[in-house]
Amino acid sequence: MILIDKLFALKTSIKEFKIKKILLNRLIDNVLKILLLVVVVGIFFISCKKDSSEPAKTLTVSISPIDAGSVLKNPNHSEYEINTEVNLTAEPNVGYYFSEWSGDVSGALNPITITMDDDKVINAIFLEGVFEDFNDGVADYFNTDPSGRWNVTNNAYKMTGTNAGINAYSYYPYNFSDFGLSVDMKVTKCGTSGHAYGIYFKSQSADLEVNSYRLSIDSNGTWYIGKYINGVFIFITNNWIPSSDLNTGLNATNNIKILFEGTQVRIYFNEVYQGAVNNISDFSSGYAGVQGYDSDVFDNEFIFDNFKIVTTDINNLKSSDLYNTVDFDITNIRGIKGDPNGNNF
Repeated sequence: MILIDKLFALKTSIKEFKIKKILLNRLIDNVLKILLLVVVVGIFFISCKKDSSEPAKTLTVSISPIDAGSVLKNPNHSEYEINTEVNLTAEPNVGYYFSEWSGDVSGALNPITITMDDDKVINAIFLEGVFEDFNDGVADYFNTDPSGRWNVTNNAYKMTGTNAGINAYSYYPYNFSDFGLSVDMKVTKCGTSGHAYGIYFKSQSADLEVNSYRLSIDSNGTWYIGKYINGVFIFITNNWIPSSDLNTGLNATNNIKILFEGTQVRIYFNEVYQGAVNNISDFSSGYAGVQGYDSDVFDNEFIFDNFKIVTTDINNLKSSDLYNTVDFDITNIRGIKGDPNGNNF
């Protein structure tokens, strides 16, 4: 009987062991399945990540001419992850202005934002000259006389008088020979309407009243062109000349353009041809700038904007029909007596 009980107990133990073994095997199988699933899912995500990660995109930027300026990149790298946005700003050196982009982008917008969806090659093209609209709040490269009268206000270049009784001027320090110059200007405050404001050109030094040419207008609608020789002013025109093409009064904007080729200067007011000065050969090249008379009695203010100088194709400043207007020598026109700083002194 005891033997039968032991055999029965052994049988029961074996049965329980088999059950436990089956359960253990099932547990092991489930664990292995879970581990296998984890491995498969991990491989899948790694594979997906590799498939969606493309090689870095290369940005190559060049300058033309090579010494004409630079391009600022933000962020500044040579390679970028795909679809990274990059801001490009063309910065001209003195004597140049930004013209346009070429290569994988085009147009004249500056700055510009590009998306690095592929490798890109971009060229920034600069041209000799000046294009200053003062919209960035700075008069880039302009040098002023030591008066503190010049500042950029409301996206324009302003001369505020200090009752000094002299001309205040600001110049661009680059020697131009043949060129076209254009500028918008107006008088916003003037004790007398005859006070002069205008442009200097081909100045031989930072002192624009030693050896240079000067063209001035006033709010009465008169103008002249003259020159400084060793600090002495000489009228080239016959004193001040009236022009019905000049807008008169305070806050009236006038656009002044000159085309200087060889020894001839052609003059335009508000897109209307005034005439030419021939055989003007005292100076072959020099600085250009703007000027306003700082009266010793009145509080004068003058505004200048959109200052442009071009050298590669000066005809672009004028339409072809105006440029082809028959020349006549304005030095023979009878003028109004006055000194260079005002016609009604």
